[in-house]
Amino acid sequence: MTPWTTRVLPLLLALAAAGSAQASLKAIEQAYELDPAEVSLPAATGGSLALRRCAGCAAELLRVDAHTQFQVLPGAGNVSLDVLRREAGRVASRPRTSIFVYFDPRSGIVRRIVLDATQ
Repeated sequence: MTPWTTRVLPLLLALAAAGSAQASLKAIEQAYELDPAEVSLPAATGGSLALRRCAGCAAELLRVDAHTQFQVLPGAGNVSLDVLRREAGRVASRPRTSIFVYFDPRSGIVRRIVLDATQ
C-alpha cells in the first residue's frame, strides 16, 4: 500500500463503521421537564398522568403502571405515589420546582416521575 492509502483507508473504515452504528440508534425513552402546574399526577397507580407541554398546548395523557417509579429528588430512592403527590403539593409554589416525566414514546407508559425542588 502507498502511504496515502495506509492513512486514508483506516479513516474510511472508521467512518463507515460509525455510520452504521448511528443507523441502529432508536429512541427508547423520552422526557419532559415541566412546571408542577402543567402536570396532573394520577390518583392511583394504574391511572393516567395529564400534562401540558406549554400553556396553549392540548393536554396529553400518559399511562402509569405498576412498574412506574416515583422519586422526590433526582437520583434518590423510590417513594410511593402518595408520598410524591404530598411532596409535590408542598413544594409546587417554590421557584424553580420541576417535575420530570420519563416515558416510553411507543407505548405512552410512564417509566418514572421525578420531583425536583432543589434547583
